[in-house]
Amino acid sequence: MRLKTNCKAGLTILCSVLLLTAGPARPAERLPAARQATARATRVLLLPALDATPDAAHMLAARGAVIRHREEYEFITRQFTMLGEAMAARAAGESPRIRLDDVSGRTAGNLDLLARRTGADWVVSIVVLEAKADSSAGHSAFSVRTQVRLQVWDARRHGWLANGAFTGTDSGGDSPVFLFKDSLDAAVKGCLGDLLGGYGAVVTVVGERDLRDYLAGQTTPFVGDAQTPFSGLKARP
Repeated sequence: MRLKTNCKAGLTILCSVLLLTAGPARPAERLPAARQATARATRVLLLPALDATPDAAHMLAARGAVIRHREEYEFITRQFTMLGEAMAARAAGESPRIRLDDVSGRTAGNLDLLARRTGADWVVSIVVLEAKADSSAGHSAFSVRTQVRLQVWDARRHGWLANGAFTGTDSGGDSPVFLFKDSLDAAVKGCLGDLLGGYGAVVTVVGERDLRDYLAGQTTPFVGDAQTPFSGLKARP
């Protein structure tokens, strides 16, 4: 598995960029490094993933599960205070309603409003931009390339902590289903690693390789205990 970061706003993702941002910050305007914040004192709101690919209608649920699991795992291990997708959905349903199921709703203004409604400091949005397979050399050389856009809105300082496209790839003789999954997981893990590289793991979170929703059933903010392994709000070891 190989990871790489693509920070160029290329022509292939220009339309998605225009839809996803309202006056996006140029690189020079990006806020200072995320690691200046204290993890436990930072409330992170995770929005449901979106899919902007042609096969979104039948792939969103599966891809959303991969993205949700990786997001929760990376933030919980670093002991951020978590507000999961259920809390985001409830906040979006307040008046005026925010469309979380449409890329046009993922604007800086809407993310800032969601932060105010939930008390979040960061609002995290991930959209799948591309998921392509290449089997031209035969099954043994089957490869998958997945690109996602990560946006992290800092409600404390009113600017983007992250706002860019990232790519994950996987190849080999495994089932194409697993290659697609691992390619997407690689893209999400890579973009979050770029954001959170200054934070070390504090909480032991079990089940990294499965697709559990650690925050299923959440109604209040959650922060992991550094002394207790965590496997989910409904299933502690």
